[in-house]
Amino acid sequence: MEPKPPQRPATPTESSDETAIAVALAAVSVDEWTHLWAAVDAVAAEETHVTWGGGDVVDMLMVNGDERPVIQMPYPVYSRPMERLLALIGELGLVVPFDWMSWEAATRYPNGDGLHAAPVADAIRMIAAIVRSERFCDGAIDGAWRGGTLPAALARLRSHSTLASSRPLEPMPASGRLGSMTRAWLIRAGEGAAELDAMRHVGVIAVRYPSVGDATVWSDAQIEQALCDAGRANAAGQLRVRIRAFAKEVGVGDLVVTPNTADREVWFARVTGPYRYSQQPPVEGYFHWREVQWLGAIDRDTDLPHDRLVDIDQQPTIYELREPDYWNALAATPISNGADALTARAARRTATIASNQPQTRTACAGGCGLTWEQVALVDGLCPDCRSELE
Repeated sequence: MEPKPPQRPATPTESSDETAIAVALAAVSVDEWTHLWAAVDAVAAEETHVTWGGGDVVDMLMVNGDERPVIQMPYPVYSRPMERLLALIGELGLVVPFDWMSWEAATRYPNGDGLHAAPVADAIRMIAAIVRSERFCDGAIDGAWRGGTLPAALARLRSHSTLASSRPLEPMPASGRLGSMTRAWLIRAGEGAAELDAMRHVGVIAVRYPSVGDATVWSDAQIEQALCDAGRANAAGQLRVRIRAFAKEVGVGDLVVTPNTADREVWFARVTGPYRYSQQPPVEGYFHWREVQWLGAIDRDTDLPHDRLVDIDQQPTIYELREPDYWNALAATPISNGADALTARAARRTATIASNQPQTRTACAGGCGLTWEQVALVDGLCPDCRSELE
């Protein structure tokens, strides 16, 4: 028997989270490991895991007499296999909280070297650090995969698991881990949340995509061709993925998170019905819809941690939120009902009018990275970023 490699002593930071890591690992079942490794294999089989949007010149500005381009900041759009892998990592509780910014992982395991013989807790820490770093550096996950660090951390975790490779794969509960939690989706209620009240009134969440027919019937080629014909050729692939997700991946019981940045609200709804397409939808002009039960709203300034705003202020109309346990737990806490939210909204608008303060420049919540006069922003997005939304 080969001797085990010497184990380095844990730092105080690591010692404090060893128990949390052990509990998280013990909670993962054999079937859940099986689904995780199937997701890893699906990503490994891909040639490319991310496409990039943005990077285009969207305007020209005069600066000190010189005309200079305004460039939209690039942003990553991860593949569906990669998004599924990241969702599973969060769903299985493997992003264990710890002081990852102070952890010396980069120097200890450059490009994943040495992780194969490292304590499994370090593999968990490495995975958590990579997932968290995406909030501060777009494309960090892709870089960690291509550089070898993320595959090495997952391989170390895989060797630790009790997966029996010959065991048949059983379907994972559609409602989420152990049937207790669900997936969480950010879905916008129209440009600038303009149709939020209308959707709440009729109990639906809906998206436009007027050029696309029934997304459960149309092929990928038909959807992309329709988008191209509608002048969206530069984003046809990304938009096709989004409408497909709304039609086929969002499930009954899933949580919907809908931001209303202009009124400083974040709304929650629970999906209660299947995808539907109609030329005469409940909300005019929003042809793809699902019945939901609106649960209420929270104040984004006081009830939502600042680091979570990154999750909901991204550009697309619809995308899956990581760490669904967090969002489901937040939706389960006492939140204001519609009447409370409308009263608070009216009070905020009255206070804004009464203040009569001059406009100040505000950072756009989209991907452009620019500041704008407040009057130009709708739902926190500038005209250029809003044009990317259906």
